[in-house]
Amino acid sequence: MNRGNVFSLVHESLTPSTIANGLYERFDIEIRSGLHCAPLAHQFLDTFPKGSARFAPSFFHTKEDLQNLGEALKITLNDKNYV
Repeated sequence: MNRGNVFSLVHESLTPSTIANGLYERFDIEIRSGLHCAPLAHQFLDTFPKGSARFAPSFFHTKEDLQNLGEALKITLNDKNYV
């Protein structure tokens, strides 16, 4: 079975939930945050206990969707109000 890519990110000062909430509240973009039912994987990756912010582009997403996500991430991750 073919599956799409999954991207996880962590930020040195923003929690995964802060990133996810910022994307949702400001841009209506929903991603997952936390441990994603995989605490052992996060222990191995040294992202436990905060976890990560995760998004998974699919065939249903357009090029515009991904460009919007990229711009929204730039704004959210560099917003001094969150840091």
